[in-house]
Amino acid sequence: MAKITAINYVGEWNSNYGVLHTSIVVLDDNTSGEVNSKNKDQWKVGDEVEYQITGKAPNGNNKLKLSKPEQGGYQQRSAGGSYSPDREKDIVAGMISNQIVQLWGAGVISGAGQVTDQMIQELIDLRNRVKAKL
Repeated sequence: MAKITAINYVGEWNSNYGVLHTSIVVLDDNTSGEVNSKNKDQWKVGDEVEYQITGKAPNGNNKLKLSKPEQGGYQQRSAGGSYSPDREKDIVAGMISNQIVQLWGAGVISGAGQVTDQMIQELIDLRNRVKAKL
């Protein structure tokens, strides 16, 4: 069991199960990952949850399933999405969002408003350098 300490909404996408909303969640035990839900605001900072790491997303983030302890069973489903021309942009945006949430959770920045275009570009450049090495 853990408590949600930060949430960063990434966006929505069409899945085989309908529209899903993806967020990056940071828990008080320093676990973080992507969570998909049918409702954009299903999870809130301060919610106590049970969780399971179900794998890795294409961008390297953990995939998480969350459930509220009193309800049993998982409320969240991780589902594969269909291909779209913007998939690479979605992956990069998710990776950058995750890094920003990590910085926020670590106290390096106090909110998303402190993130500059230069910081985002540096994260993109770092991703490209790492990708070139693989």
